[in-house]
Amino acid sequence: MEVGGRRTYLEVKSVTWVEEGVALFPDGVTSRGRRHLQHLTDLVRQGHGAWQVFVVQRGDGRLFRPAAAVDPAYAQELAGSAQKGVKILVVEENVVPPLITLASTLPFVLT
Repeated sequence: MEVGGRRTYLEVKSVTWVEEGVALFPDGVTSRGRRHLQHLTDLVRQGHGAWQVFVVQRGDGRLFRPAAAVDPAYAQELAGSAQKGVKILVVEENVVPPLITLASTLPFVLT
């Protein structure tokens, strides 16, 4: 898609794990997720926009953070990608059958 005249790429991840208000991703080791982040970083280097979007599919998340205890390499890659220009967006869904809507953005901590 184009944003401000610049080709922009999105990678969307589903987040279903929330502990004590903290939405966590990933819930398992994900070499594929790291490759996606590396690809987004490469796109930024080429002059494109790139976003890693996390969709929290529960209503009890108040903050997002990478699950470093589960996959420290992914957590490190996410923080590095953000430092290199990949934008991070965390949105929470509101589920009221039969509708699912994006309700609000959530803050995040990458460290």
